[in-house]
Amino acid sequence: MGGEEEEEEEEEEEEEEEEEEEEEEEEEEEEEEEKKKKKKKKKKKKKKKKKKKKKKKKKKKKKKKKKKKKNWEG
Repeated sequence: MGGEEEEEEEEEEEEEEEEEEEEEEEEEEEEEEEKKKKKKKKKKKKKKKKKKKKKKKKKKKKKKKKKKKKNWEG
């Protein structure tokens, strides 16, 4: 009789370990998804910054062209 009780305890322990492993895997997957979301957000921010820089450069070029025309006319 004592042998059967030990087997049951071992089975219960194994089941608990399996459940813990499954929970850990789920947590890892969630963390990976969060990291991906953060990366996407960072990429979007970088794109916005690049667009702003391009706009500033275009404005500067326009100002330079206006100055050149004035000098040539004057």
